[in-house]
Amino acid sequence: MAAMAVINTRRDLHAWRESMTLVEIVYRATENFPKVETFGLVSQIRRCAISVPSNTERQLNRAGRIVRALRKSVRNKVTA
Repeated sequence: MAAMAVINTRRDLHAWRESMTLVEIVYRATENFPKVETFGLVSQIRRCAISVPSNTERQLNRAGRIVRALRKSVRNKVTA
């Protein structure tokens, strides 16, 4: 059985790396949009693209806090 990879930072997540590639593609693609769309459609598309890695990182941080809290709880019960 293969060992599970340790995830310490967002850069360790394949989904985060792929979503950052998507962000780069979206930013390049929207550079050629009409200037009149800069604050409308372009802004909305870019915010949508960046939300994927942002939400991925937020969930990783949340999961880390939960794991730390569980470890602390177990440690407190063992020493009590």
